[in-house]
Amino acid sequence: MSGSRRCALLRGDILGFAPPLVMARAEAEEIVGIVKQAVYEVAERNLVAAG
Repeated sequence: MSGSRRCALLRGDILGFAPPLVMARAEAEEIVGIVKQAVYEVAERNLVAAG
């Protein structure tokens, strides 16, 4: 997926998405996988920081 076709808006604790109007299933799955990994990483950092 090209960089110009994906867009995520991040504001505080809200994640907004503006995907293209048409995309392949594989592209949607890639977006979900990337976001899932990012959420897990942030959650893990916050758990470690909280002690």
